[in-house]
Parts: sequence; structure tokens; C-alpha cells
Amino acid sequence: MKIAITGHTKGIGKHLYDNLSFTNKVKGFSKSEGYDICKAQDRNTIIKQIKDFDIFINNAHDDFGQTKLLYELWNDWHTKPKTIISIGSNITNHALPLNMKKLFEYQMQKKTLKNLHFDLQNLNTNVIMHYVSFGYVGTEITLNEILKIIMEKLHMNMDEITLKMQAQDPAHNQSAFKGLA
Repeated sequence: MKIAITGHTKGIGKHLYDNLSFTNKVKGFSKSEGYDICKAQDRNTIIKQIKDFDIFINNAHDDFGQTKLLYELWNDWHTKPKTIISIGSNITNHALPLNMKKLFEYQMQKKTLKNLHFDLQNLNTNVIMHYVSFGYVGTEITLNEILKIIMEKLHMNMDEITLKMQAQDPAHNQSAFKGLA
């Protein structure tokens, strides 16, 4: 089997690439290797390079680039007996507060991918379509957002501690807490 995958140098994509490479010919495309799925020219290059591949794993997320690549590849492959696997996210099933801006944007991008994937699947073309989504996975985007929230909470807690200490002893030297906030 000839398999192509985006985002093969980190996270889920790396795991899939490494394991599928044992028994298949696998070609990876990642930003670190010069393929930016947000650029039309790079998406076109990927599509040209995988013309004779059997399976495409649409794994890499970068803004709406993953969704655009799905549509453009499907448009090229829809008359052929090939398989497209879109890697989504369970974040599409949850409501997020607006203060989680980065995750909110990620959620909207993944919802768009999911909707397009199922719309294309329902057209009953020759392409076999699979949509896969996982529960929480500690990828860079989610870990960074969680760290930001923790740091905001820590900062708020330090401010609360400082206020309480000042209320108890207004003359108390707060310099020990300045580096923590």
C-alpha cells in the first residue's frame, strides 16, 4: 500500500507514520520539511506527488489548511478508488468558553473539516472516506492552552494571597511574592 500523511514529524502523525512504515510505502509531508498546507502551491505539490498513492491521511492541522487540502485532494481523487482519512478532534463535540480563544479557533477549524468531510462522503463518489477523532491528546496546541490557563489562575491566586496578607498585615513586605506573580 502507498500511503501519504501530513504532519508526520510530531504527535499523532509521527506515531502513524512510524508504525505504518513497517509494512507500507509511506510518504510524509510536514511544515518542518517545507510543506505548508496553508499555501495553495504547497497543497498542489502534495496532490501532484501522491497521484499514484492509495491512501491519504489528512492529519496536519494549520488554520483552515487541512480543510482546503481535503477538498482539493477529494476534487482530484473523487473518480478514483482511493481512500482519504481525515483526522479530526472530539473538541468539535464540546462547548468552549470564549476566553479559550486559541482552542475556540481550533474547534471552529476542526468543525469545518468535519462538516466538509461528511458532506463529501455523502456524495457517494469512488473515494472511500473515513473520519477519525480522538479524545484528549496532549498535542502542542492543547498543552500550550492549558499551560496558559494554569498560569492565569496561578497569577490570580497570587494576587488573592497578596491581598489577604495585606489585609492581615498592611506593613508586611510583599517582595517575596513579586517573582511568583
